[in-house]
Amino acid sequence: MKKYYGWASCKYCVKDFEIDLAEQINQKSAEVNASRGSPKKEHQKELGKLKKKQAKLEQHKILVETQKAFEKKVHEEMESEENESVIIHMDFSAYYFSVGKGDFEIINDFILTLDWFDGNEWHRLYFDYLCDKSTKESQDSSFVIDAFEQLIAGGHLDNFEKIYLFSDGTAKHFKNQYTLKYLADVAIKNQMEIVWCIYAQYHGWSICDSHAGIIQNLKKRLEIQGIHASATPKFIEQLKKGHINRELAIELEIIEDLEFVEDPVSKIDDCFFFVFYAEVEDHEAGFEYYPNANQEQKHKLIKYYD
Repeated sequence: MKKYYGWASCKYCVKDFEIDLAEQINQKSAEVNASRGSPKKEHQKELGKLKKKQAKLEQHKILVETQKAFEKKVHEEMESEENESVIIHMDFSAYYFSVGKGDFEIINDFILTLDWFDGNEWHRLYFDYLCDKSTKESQDSSFVIDAFEQLIAGGHLDNFEKIYLFSDGTAKHFKNQYTLKYLADVAIKNQMEIVWCIYAQYHGWSICDSHAGIIQNLKKRLEIQGIHASATPKFIEQLKKGHINRELAIELEIIEDLEFVEDPVSKIDDCFFFVFYAEVEDHEAGFEYYPNANQEQKHKLIKYYD
């Protein structure tokens, strides 16, 4: 079982990009020194933009390396110690079905994968929560929250005390005040700790994307065979017929009534690590978040229960 995802080189990680940027800065610095008046101010402005891009590159590199080391450490600890932890990757996908005359029906899929180590080997479960509402209406935090509620109601997290959660940082459905507040509530209600790692920009690929690709291939095969499964129940019926070759079962649910969550938390900074916790004795819950790439630096803390 492949363990690590999201770490292929992006445009920032390519060495040539870093070298080219440094050369641009050197060249622009020379132009600043050689010019006067209005041209000099213009060159200084362009130099400032290049240096900001360089600073962003350095932060990106630190963040990627920090997260790579973090994910590796999580797997090593789960393999070496007796624990009740689970790793969850989550992401959205959408399947488009042609219904004629250039129109499409969209089936949205919120994918969750659960990985855990039982002391001898790794296990993985795939969960697909599907909805036939339009993408604009469905891929939001209420979809995420409803799916998690169904996951919890099904007892799939009952044996775990700690969740390591990995996802991209899309603000509409993941990195927003509603999802943060919900996960903090999950921590206190279920007496568990949740550590959420949001992948660095351009590094959000995970096993969820691979799983979605397999379902996309099934959709294409159905279309070639003349099987029209554009409606969500029909599509689920085809999935349950065993067309997908997976080691473990796939659980599918139809999400129909999406309710938006109220009581948002305070403003979210540009951060990539969150730790949701629950203290058993005084029932306080909240989350810690790190406003920069280095987890060791000072963090801020928000609490919800007095």
